[in-house]
Amino acid sequence: VVGRRPWSYVGQRLPLKIPPKKALLSVDSLPLLGYLEQTVSSMTVDALYAVALFRPKYPHLSIRESTLKFLSIYMKAHNPKSEPHERAKYRRRLQEFKRDCSIIPFLMDALPRWDELPEEMRVVCQEREERFDRVSSLPVLRF
Repeated sequence: VVGRRPWSYVGQRLPLKIPPKKALLSVDSLPLLGYLEQTVSSMTVDALYAVALFRPKYPHLSIRESTLKFLSIYMKAHNPKSEPHERAKYRRRLQEFKRDCSIIPFLMDALPRWDELPEEMRVVCQEREERFDRVSSLPVLRF
């Protein structure tokens, strides 16, 4: 009807409506799914994105265990509710974890070309091999 005679509605006044007040809900009162969505979903998505980009493989751990360790350290390192010194501690551990995960690809690339490597690279390879051996004796739960 409006489309046929739009001029007949020109002088109309709209009713004054006040939108209802938004009720603030405590996240504690939400059901489990709502609570998780409001509290940890964005950090979980960020952590999963980081693990997909990095694809961790920690020496002497399975890919599954490496991924779970990476996710746990990442989430502790980026938890906005933890103390700054705690986040800093876990960020250092995350960097250490990433460094240790990079040992395997580095050695797989360097060892087949051992005879062609310059002396400086051989020293680096030996240091990484020693680190690889030390990692096996580290307690996995320390992360």
